[in-house]
Amino acid sequence: MSFVLHEVVFIINKMFKNLISWLCGDEMQKVMASFKNWCDLPFVQGAINGTHIAISGPSGPFLKDYYYHKMGGYNIIA
Repeated sequence: MSFVLHEVVFIINKMFKNLISWLCGDEMQKVMASFKNWCDLPFVQGAINGTHIAISGPSGPFLKDYYYHKMGGYNIIA
């Protein structure tokens, strides 16, 4: 799971390098403390809410789970 998460973050960072900024230092510590206090999730450094990322149509039994009717294509939601 950790490898998959690392790969997804790497791909998103490459695709949206001008739109995503990564926190560091005190700012990152404040965000991590906020997530820990809010929902007891340690080590969370931030979140993207509702961003649809287009993907090629996956194969397999879960194909319909990735289809977004409003946009007419396949995607994942960050």
